[in-house]
Amino acid sequence: MSRQIIYKLLFLAALTLAGLFVSIPSFYKTAPAWLTHLFPTSGMRLGLDLQGGMQLILRVDVDKAVQNSLNLAVQDLRQALTEKQIPVKGIETVGPNQTRVILPTAASLQAVESILQQDFPNLQVISSRAAEAGTYLDVGLQTKQIPAIEESAVSQNVEIIRNRIDQFGVTEPVIVRQGSRDIVVQLPGIKNTQRAIALIGKTAQLEFKLVDNSTQIDLPGLISNAIQSGKLKPNFSHADLNRALQGEIPDDDEVYLWKQLSEATGEVS
Repeated sequence: MSRQIIYKLLFLAALTLAGLFVSIPSFYKTAPAWLTHLFPTSGMRLGLDLQGGMQLILRVDVDKAVQNSLNLAVQDLRQALTEKQIPVKGIETVGPNQTRVILPTAASLQAVESILQQDFPNLQVISSRAAEAGTYLDVGLQTKQIPAIEESAVSQNVEIIRNRIDQFGVTEPVIVRQGSRDIVVQLPGIKNTQRAIALIGKTAQLEFKLVDNSTQIDLPGLISNAIQSGKLKPNFSHADLNRALQGEIPDDDEVYLWKQLSEATGEVS
């Protein structure tokens, strides 16, 4: 046997012994402390194909993200119109990336379009027309802004899902994007699939609402009257309250419950 072959065999033997030495902590939990500090002790982590688990394919509602961005922009527009004393009868969603601003008369249409052009470059006028109910002005986000909003929505959802999965303590989960709006989630070793689906798939949405300071409504009095008349039951919910106050508050307004937490007692009032 040549010397070169002997050297190769000795080298392979040395690599084999080194591999066995490094893997000792993975098989023997009672290995010396100095050894477990130097080398990993958790052993080989098995993937979805070896230990089972679950795979989810989630689709991000990017159309909803675009509509939410449009709603915020339109609310800013309405605030600007209020400051310039231009009345607005109502605002309603009429289609994807299309919101209708209803003006009482056609006389203010030109002023509104001028404000849009000067102060709201992110909005574009889709159409406008006069009707019996008022003048309709349909607006939407500029087309060039939509890809950035959709990209941001998917990226944010990936991070949200990653944070939620941390609650399971799953080792080496796979969270990757697939296509323009899908997210693939692989959770090796997960047994409680229903809880995982409920936690990962639940909707989380942050909304901003403008406070209507223009109305002079005695809200506590309205609530008290609704309770006394039986329209509103004690321990009412947000939906119950707004249902009972229909016709008493402006159509575009909504009443939210204010809750305070006492740091001393922990009671919610």
